Amino acid sequence: MDELTAYVFKAYRHLLTPEEWETYQTLLVDSKDTANARALLAKVWHGRESELAKVLEQDPDKYFASVKDRILRDHSGEIVINRCSKCGALAQTPQARQCLRCGYDWH
Repeated sequence: MDELTAYVFKAYRHLLTPEEWETYQTLLVDSKDTANARALLAKVWHGRESELAKVLEQDPDKYFASVKDRILRDHSGEIVINRCSKCGALAQTPQARQCLRCGYDWH
């Protein structure tokens, strides 16, 4: 997941649809690739195995990028992309006032 996509998912998770949220969680659990992860997915998706198969067929990075693009498009007035004024790096959150890359502080 690229930096901007991770930022949007972390800061604006509440803007995901219920289906996007379920798919996001499923793809994250599936990325663990453990027996416990597979057992959890089987339990959560019980009775909807064909839907689960479709979700797991997706390329996670492409899926996450498409959701990020939808959120940025549909909620452009609500989204704050907080970048360091010194180096241009994304801040940790929309409210952050210190750059984790260069250390610049704009408090």
